[in-house]
Amino acid sequence: MKKKALTETASEIWHSLAKDHKDPFKIDKARIFAISAEGFARVFVEAGDVYEALDECKKYILSKDEIGIGVETCGWASPVTKTDDDEIAPSKHPKRRRVRLVSCVNTKLEAGSALGFSNDDDLVTDEGKAKGSLADALINAMKQMVAHNN
Repeated sequence: MKKKALTETASEIWHSLAKDHKDPFKIDKARIFAISAEGFARVFVEAGDVYEALDECKKYILSKDEIGIGVETCGWASPVTKTDDDEIAPSKHPKRRRVRLVSCVNTKLEAGSALGFSNDDDLVTDEGKAKGSLADALINAMKQMVAHNN
């Protein structure tokens, strides 16, 4: 069986988890979940703050069939420009858009994500190039879970 790319896994999970919400772009809690080679496995933690959820999930142990963890969260995004608009918080930006993100990382610390906008049917995917505090926190949580599992 051919190994599935994490962007493919994240995209499949993005669509699958959308069905759990009345409005998938207005969810109250971030979810941290385990992934298997087939995709979504089980939820570890749900919390209003994604960073608290990632911190809490570090105490869980992956089963032998689970290959990593993922996060589902949503919020606001705004265009990135080279003007003063970049100083405005995305939630206050006049061109803000609702987004929902599913990001996954495996035990080898390979990452992939799928990002959807509320007014667009296409997903934006990223195979491990994401930067920032959420990407760092997800990888750190996976590192600690791997250390805890060994």
